[in-house]
Amino acid sequence: MPASARIHTDNTASEGGNQICMKLCAWLCKYHFKVVDMYQLMVGHTHDETDQDFSVARHRLNREERLDTIDDFAECLRDVPPKVGCTRIVEVLTGVHDWTGFSKLHVTVSGHTATAQKANDGIYTVHLFRLCQARNLPSDERASVVSHGDPKPIVDDDDVVLLCKQHIHSNAYSQAPQLF
Repeated sequence: MPASARIHTDNTASEGGNQICMKLCAWLCKYHFKVVDMYQLMVGHTHDETDQDFSVARHRLNREERLDTIDDFAECLRDVPPKVGCTRIVEVLTGVHDWTGFSKLHVTVSGHTATAQKANDGIYTVHLFRLCQARNLPSDERASVVSHGDPKPIVDDDDVVLLCKQHIHSNAYSQAPQLF
């Protein structure tokens, strides 16, 4: 298994900018990877391979008169040919893990989506969420980790830490590292 994982989503609460996706990434980091990066491209720049692939699926879906069940929808997507060199896997999930109890602390990740008012106020969106095991942080970054209600928490090697950057290429973090 590789040491890191990258997840690309649109910068919306309905895709990756939500508590459930963030907790999933923290779980992946704690048990499977040293680092999990969740990238969200800037507004107007999200027409990447995922969007291009879905536009092909959209045309297939639009040809259907009715899709009455989730299985009808899945079967329709299975008919969409994958890109050259790729495999399309469509599965219907009948249940998912309850991520609400995973986090060691009550972490609220909010305020990271874009609004016109925030832009007018000079508050900009986070586009890179990095979750990493505390043992992989340089000592100066580890010393700057904060926690909900505790500015100097005890950080164990196995703890997951959230690092946020405004842009993928930003040199500095947009907020103090947070114990997840």
